[in-house]
Amino acid sequence: MILPKKLNKEPLLEALFELRFTCDFPASTILPGLLFSKLDGDKRIEQLHAAQIPLEIRNSDPNLQFSPVSRLVWENFHINIGDRNISISCQFPNYPGWFKFKEAIEKII
Repeated sequence: MILPKKLNKEPLLEALFELRFTCDFPASTILPGLLFSKLDGDKRIEQLHAAQIPLEIRNSDPNLQFSPVSRLVWENFHINIGDRNISISCQFPNYPGWFKFKEAIEKII
């Protein structure tokens, strides 16, 4: 049986990829600008509510350690950036299918 490359009626509401890592500095201070300069197309950077919480508090509270601090909106994708993580998501109806989503993930990381 051959598996389809694209479903006729897409069941996904949101596709999300998250990468968690350790770093000597808060990645949220570097990654938004770095990605903004490297990615082509329409994009904008948004500060999220966690950006108003001091870094020391974000580091000490396990509930905040992986909270996104900023978001880079790039074409149909949302790139959420925290101090120790990055996530890439795409919501219905803009989900382009797995192959294009995977391509975007590989380009970003």
